[in-house]
Amino acid sequence: MTERGDTLEFTGERFTPECVREIWYEHWHRYAFAMPLCRDKRVLDAACGEGYGSDLLAGVAAEVLGLDISEAAVAHASKRYGNRGNLHFETGDASALGFDDACFDVVVPLETLDHLDAQDRLVAGFAPVLREAGLLLIPPPANRP
Repeated sequence: MTERGDTLEFTGERFTPECVREIWYEHWHRYAFAMPLCRDKRVLDAACGEGYGSDLLAGVAAEVLGLDISEAAVAHASKRYGNRGNLHFETGDASALGFDDACFDVVVPLETLDHLDAQDRLVAGFAPVLREAGLLLIPPPANRP
């Protein structure tokens, strides 16, 4: 993956805000749905990719951690959106979380499940990090009936 200025190269696998309008809307509306549910909450944006969603959620959340397995994506997100106040980015595997139990109010793997084979393991791994009455926001799978 190569960087060009402040953008990541579009490979078809990872969304970037520079994508064509239809793809942008498809991805953005999921975060728009999640925003009111994240207000004043501690949020994990699992497999945050380029970081645009973490940045959107940080506009309403108390704290957002954007986590991605790609060091290049995390470096890009940190540069583009900054590690600031209530927004931080870390490199890590969403299917092998190493966080303390009950440390997030909301887990948002909005663009994650379609890219992984071990979906059951991924979802099961989110349960321990959610606080009591926490929310796991999973959209319906893309490209499936």
